[in-house]
Amino acid sequence: DIHHKVLSLNFSECHTKIRHVDAHATLSDGVVVQVMGLLSNSGQPERKFMQTFVLAPENQKMK
Repeated sequence: DIHHKVLSLNFSECHTKIRHVDAHATLSDGVVVQVMGLLSNSGQPERKFMQTFVLAPENQKMK
């Protein structure tokens, strides 16, 4: 399961530096977000990362 996998990675003293965030509207009132930055774990050298995700509104219809 995901929780056990994350625990097995032994993350400690994690640090994140966000360098850039870009966001744009999508269809149906959503937003696509792209984040770029640096991650470090346990005093190791920083590594670049980029993550893109979509935020979508929950269905607002009442039953």
